[in-house]
Amino acid sequence: TLFGRYDADDDYRIMGAYMQGTSSLTDQLDLTYAVRYDDFNLFDEGIIAPRLALVYKASDKHTFRASYNQAAF
Repeated sequence: TLFGRYDADDDYRIMGAYMQGTSSLTDQLDLTYAVRYDDFNLFDEGIIAPRLALVYKASDKHTFRASYNQAAF
């Protein structure tokens, strides 16, 4: 709960959008990128949360992923 016993009386909404794409850098390396936009009715401005990931395909059964993400706070 956000506001305790008064949760039912508070107008709290989150609306957002999420977009993602992937680019192949080499046969074994992909770049995945994404962005999320959230709009909270409690704040004056929306919040953007970016994400980047490099995915290395070592074999058909093994991949390694290194990623960066910033969440809304």
